[in-house]
Amino acid sequence: MTSELQIVQVEHSSACDERRTVDVGAWCNCDDLLWVIAGQHNAQPAFIYLDIDQGIAGADYNPEIGDAVPFDVWHGRVRRYNIPPLTAECANDHLAALRPLLERVFDGAWTAWDGRNNVGFLDDDAAAAEEEIELYIRNEITAGWEAYGRGEVEWARAADWINDPALVLEMLADGATETQIVAAIEAIADGEHIVLIGLDDYVADIISDHEDDEQDD
Repeated sequence: MTSELQIVQVEHSSACDERRTVDVGAWCNCDDLLWVIAGQHNAQPAFIYLDIDQGIAGADYNPEIGDAVPFDVWHGRVRRYNIPPLTAECANDHLAALRPLLERVFDGAWTAWDGRNNVGFLDDDAAAAEEEIELYIRNEITAGWEAYGRGEVEWARAADWINDPALVLEMLADGATETQIVAAIEAIADGEHIVLIGLDDYVADIISDHEDDEQDD
């Protein structure tokens, strides 16, 4: 390859209550490289990627249920290296540290027709650089993200993390609206560096049950 490799910076998500949808219509909460789809038990896989055709590298998460991958990944034209769901700052630090290795992969990569598809290939040095990337991820990211402070985004389902409707009911009794209660709980969780999943629905259900109980009385 002769062109220069471009590193795309991961952007920080400024609000933990940002909502995105996928094609199946499931609501998601996301923060940086964390993506948890409603109804799924685990966060979606995150990864560092290298597009050998475009000369672009960065970090992202897979929004597809079941970790399906596009054809360009399947055929090796886009390389992926799995990582934990990092914060933007931490991901960008690691991308900077990995740049020399990513450049070696890019410089030794090419795409060719194999008789059925355009497939990505690596020369010996690029293949060795990929092994070094995987080693770096194991030693410095998967096992060593603590050195970067709040490196890995932590998340919890709201019902499990709160575990007591009294918190919501106390705020409600003090005159807080549903929106204010959600914002207040998010602020508490954010102070502990935790993204809450399903908080809106959890608060709404508690308030609805409380209103039903009052009507019955």
